Amino acid sequence: PVTGTVLYDVKHLYKGASFAFRFEFSSSTTDVRKHLAVCTGIYEEYEMQAMDTVDDPISGKSRVLSSFVKMVRIDEQSGKFKETRLLEELADIESSTKDYWDSKILNNYSQRYGKEYFLRILRAEILVQQDTAIALAAIAAKRKEEQAFET
Repeated sequence: PVTGTVLYDVKHLYKGASFAFRFEFSSSTTDVRKHLAVCTGIYEEYEMQAMDTVDDPISGKSRVLSSFVKMVRIDEQSGKFKETRLLEELADIESSTKDYWDSKILNNYSQRYGKEYFLRILRAEILVQQDTAIALAAIAAKRKEEQAFET
């Protein structure tokens, strides 16, 4: 409705069969024409994607893997999140008081390293990832420039 004033959208992601709400407010005026008005809004329904069930050999229980988890795992294996994972590992090891560090971030199996030695390896790996990202960005920019020049 046209009220001549600002309307506020209240957005909240919700999953369930029914939804109830209540607004509590106070007004600076006693004029009922200037109080809060709640209008009917719109909503969207989303169909949840099917989830895969995987048996956990250790606990013997079934676990559920969503498509999002599968996509994140594929991205991690392909190296898209590798720099982020390296930086998280660096922050963890720098805050540790141990003289050694167990990690599987470099070669996908758990291995024990001396803390200082692993810090050097980790920092070098981060630099390699950053240099690779810069090189790939330069190649992409060059290709884009060449395509723009051709047209």
